[in-house]
Amino acid sequence: MDLKKTYPIAQHFSLERKELSDEGWFTCLGINGFDSNESQWTQWLHPEEATYYQSLSAQNRKQSFLLGRVCAKNAYLNANPQESPPNVHIQTGIFKDPILQNQSTTQWQVGITHSKSIAAALVFPATHPMALDIEEWDTKRATTMRTQCHTEELHCLEKIGLGSAASGAVGWTAKEAISKALRTGMTCPFKLFGLKSIEAHPDGGITGLFINFCQYQFRSWIIEDKVLSIVLPKRTRLIFSKNGPKLTNTASKAHGLPSVHDASHSHSPVSGS
Repeated sequence: MDLKKTYPIAQHFSLERKELSDEGWFTCLGINGFDSNESQWTQWLHPEEATYYQSLSAQNRKQSFLLGRVCAKNAYLNANPQESPPNVHIQTGIFKDPILQNQSTTQWQVGITHSKSIAAALVFPATHPMALDIEEWDTKRATTMRTQCHTEELHCLEKIGLGSAASGAVGWTAKEAISKALRTGMTCPFKLFGLKSIEAHPDGGITGLFINFCQYQFRSWIIEDKVLSIVLPKRTRLIFSKNGPKLTNTASKAHGLPSVHDASHSHSPVSGS
C-alpha cells in the first residue's frame, strides 16, 4: 500500500468579518481501504488515543475513531507544521465532543463528523465557533431525515431546486451541526433547531439561519451522494476556493491512510481565499 498517494488534502478556508479575518482547514477521508495495521495507526495516535483505540471492539467504531483523528490532525498540521501527529492529543470531552489539546499561540478547536463511508474534520480558531455534519442522502435514510424537518423548511429547500431526499438531508445535517456547535448534541428536540431564510448562496451551495439561534448561520453543499453542512457565526463569510469544499479521497478514491512523514512535509494548503 502506497500511503503517499492516499493522504487527505487539507482544504484552506477564510473566515471574513468587518473587524477581523481568520482562517481554518477542512479535511475528509473515505473509509474504503481502511487498514487497522498497527504500524499505520500508531504513527498518528497520541498515547492516550492509542489506549482508547485498543479498547474498542467494534470494527466500525475503530474505523470512525481513527479516520476522524487522522482528518483532524492533518488539518491541524497545516496550521502548525512544526507539530507531529502523535504529539497532538484530541481528547474526548464529557459530552463526547473532540477537544484539541494544543500548545500553539492560536487557540485552535476541532470538529469531527462521520458517515458510513467518510470522515471529515474542521480545524478553526476559537474566535469563530464552528461545527459540521456529513451524511449520505439515499432514499431510505432521507425518509428518516425528513421526519425531523418542518414542512415549511422542506418547501423552502425544494423551492430552490432540491429533490425530496436532498432536502431532508440538508435539513438534518444543518440541525445536527448546530447541535454540535451548541454542544447539546441530539439530546435536544430537533424542533428547537428550526431553519429559516433558506436560499442559494452566491458563493455556492445553500445557506440559511436558525429561528432560535439567531447568531448562527449554516452553509450546505450537495456533493455526489452526500450533504455537508457547516455552522458558523451569522456575520462571518466562509470562503472556500472554487465555490465550496471538495470531498477528496472519498470512498471511491481512498485506499489507505497517510503516513506521518507525508503529512508533516506537505503543508501547502489548497488555496481557499
